[in-house]
Amino acid sequence: MAQAYWSSVFTSSADETWAVVRRFNGLPDWHPGIRASEIIEGGGGDGLIPGAVRLLTGVDGSIYRERLVGLDDAGRKLSYEIVEAPLPVCGHRSTLHVQPVADTGGAFLSRHATFDPAEGTTAGKPPRFSKRPTPPPSQASTRSSPDTGRQPPRPTTPITKEAPS
Repeated sequence: MAQAYWSSVFTSSADETWAVVRRFNGLPDWHPGIRASEIIEGGGGDGLIPGAVRLLTGVDGSIYRERLVGLDDAGRKLSYEIVEAPLPVCGHRSTLHVQPVADTGGAFLSRHATFDPAEGTTAGKPPRFSKRPTPPPSQASTRSSPDTGRQPPRPTTPITKEAPS
């Protein structure tokens, strides 16, 4: 089984960051590689019930179906699995985890993923799953969808990216 890891620090508090990240159907609000998301199974519309399935459309038109596996508000963790995607992997499961940064009051967001290479591929170098998330539109207001020119919806609580020193 292969593993992948990504992390970043944000100036928004862990609670503010979690309020944005926990919305299973809200990925287009903060991830530059995702244009649209729709809950297509379960979840009561907001997709916050484990078992909910979202249909994601990438900015390049690629389609992903992902199932919410777990949502832990107390631990600020969201886990999902890929049901179908144009990636050379199978058995993919990711967990997003938001933790407080004690000395700044900001947040540390990490993503851990496990997966197996699809048949006919090797586990030598893990595939790149997506572009690195950027601050939401409230902090990057010039970002727009390349094919429609529209601004994505603003999250209710902004996440701000820590500036490099």
